[in-house]
Amino acid sequence: MDTIDINGNPPELRGAKVDELLLQTFWYDGHLEDEANVVYLQTDKSWHRLYFDCGIIFWRPDMEGPKAFHYKNDDGSLSDFKITDFGRDHGLIGKRIEDYSMEPIHGGSRVRFKMQDGYEFGFENVDDVSRIIALGSSED
Repeated sequence: MDTIDINGNPPELRGAKVDELLLQTFWYDGHLEDEANVVYLQTDKSWHRLYFDCGIIFWRPDMEGPKAFHYKNDDGSLSDFKITDFGRDHGLIGKRIEDYSMEPIHGGSRVRFKMQDGYEFGFENVDDVSRIIALGSSED
């Protein structure tokens, strides 16, 4: 297995309480192309931005959460960057992160989170497309 390539300083998230977990989705010409283009995680009042590019995991501190935006491409198509409230939709607000891991996978990389109540989820990027993974409880 390849080694993991990380750009930036992964935050210490073990034991942190989730204040918000927002996803920036990418839509091209009305079609969802990337369901987790950028992950914005606010824990203990600090924002962390997680994103992927060519198999590299990027971590950046962020001063504020995401904003939706769109633009018209040269060919007349529309690129939309919408915001999804993943944390609220999946009951993660106020819960604590027990652990998280980063790993290389074939064609990309993955970040997995395990909550103290056993709920697990993650994000992976394969062939430069990011998606949500591993939704559910480890007790199921």
